[in-house]
Amino acid sequence: MAKNEHLGRLRNLLVRRPSRTATILAELGISQPTFSRLWPHVHDGTALGAGRARQYGLRRQVPGVDAPVPLFRVSPSGQVDPIGYIDPLYDGFYVLTPLEGTDYSLFQGMPFFLRDLRPQGFLGRMEPGKNRDLDLPADILRWTDEQVLKYISRRSEHAAGDLIFGNESYARYLADTAHARANVVLHAERAARYPGMAEHSMQGEPPGSSAGGEQPKFTAAIERAGNGAPIEHVIIKFSPKIDSASGRRWGDLLICEHLALETLTAHGIAAARTTILETGGRIFLEVLRFDRVGLHGRLPMATFSALDGDLGMLDQNWTAVARELGRREQLSRADVQTVEILDLYGTLIGNTDKHHGNIALAWTFDQRHTLLDAYDMLPMMYRPNTHGEVVPRKWQPNLGAKLELRHLPLCQQMAKIFWQNVLDDNRISADFKDDVAVPHLSTLRELDGEADGEEMLDQPAVR
Repeated sequence: MAKNEHLGRLRNLLVRRPSRTATILAELGISQPTFSRLWPHVHDGTALGAGRARQYGLRRQVPGVDAPVPLFRVSPSGQVDPIGYIDPLYDGFYVLTPLEGTDYSLFQGMPFFLRDLRPQGFLGRMEPGKNRDLDLPADILRWTDEQVLKYISRRSEHAAGDLIFGNESYARYLADTAHARANVVLHAERAARYPGMAEHSMQGEPPGSSAGGEQPKFTAAIERAGNGAPIEHVIIKFSPKIDSASGRRWGDLLICEHLALETLTAHGIAAARTTILETGGRIFLEVLRFDRVGLHGRLPMATFSALDGDLGMLDQNWTAVARELGRREQLSRADVQTVEILDLYGTLIGNTDKHHGNIALAWTFDQRHTLLDAYDMLPMMYRPNTHGEVVPRKWQPNLGAKLELRHLPLCQQMAKIFWQNVLDDNRISADFKDDVAVPHLSTLRELDGEADGEEMLDQPAVR
């Protein structure tokens, strides 16, 4: 058989998936010496590993991506180290090759540790407009994997977690690092600075593109008061102006998020540290980031969304995903139990936004993950509708079989304490207390078998 015909059959095989030597020899009906003479003519081929573990693949040319793409990791102290290269292969495969040795990791679909580098949410929707040179679609939800790869290989310098992907991203990181100190906000200046930062963040929002329930936000690095105080990176969510019904409701919900997380902390469950500020006619919720350390340091994080491609559990709740990770020995039993508690607690307080991007892990390459602090925990069922109207809603318990009800006593206790703290907090509007907190707490008590006339829980309010 002619060499060109062998080459054509070899390419057809490798387009379908990377293959080991034995598979190639059997599929093509050729000998090892023949394959050895043939392989150098596969100009876009890549050999993965050595010995019996060796596989052969075909590099996929992605427009705007200079592959193989270097992958960098930022340490907690801020040191940046190259850790390997990512090559896109045909049929959606990717390979991670370390800088040294012959080991490699093959992934079908984008590797989980890269998926959260893509732009997401309120801030992410602004990226196409800010990076017009990349010529990407305005709707980030419609990006193909190749378009995502193009973006993250060139604009991942500020992505969540501790990875920087691509030389261009790293060059941009270095340029930004030189000016990082100048952008730090002093703790005492937050009330004066935040209203202007909120206005600036909204100027980049595509007109009419806001998704229902998507909270406006911006990021900042804060220098706390006191000698030697650390610089802390925060995400700041903010309400519309609270002189409107919709703005007041969002402001109340941000305060609820603060109280819901504080309630978890008071019960020994790790939750993000938050602070409430009211300034410039808005409510601001400042959330400490757990993927940043000091001015330049970073820590790993990956959401359940990033793991969905490997698990195929996009339609499952947090509890089901955590149990599957536990079954695979990728999450400890203690962390699985904590996720079960968070899932049930969220249900009991009316959190209808428990999507997979709202729970995160500190990941490792060997997939021995650790649960990170809880965040984005609030009674989202009471948010204004997509038209900005505040509509009456009544919470009804829906404790289906997919929740772990052995945690019900603890979660009911926490939920009732949370709503009592809402009632006791003078920053929350009377309308929210009367229309939302009182009936929700009453329903919780009925679920618990308490009498309607029972006195409020004798618990200190969280501040």
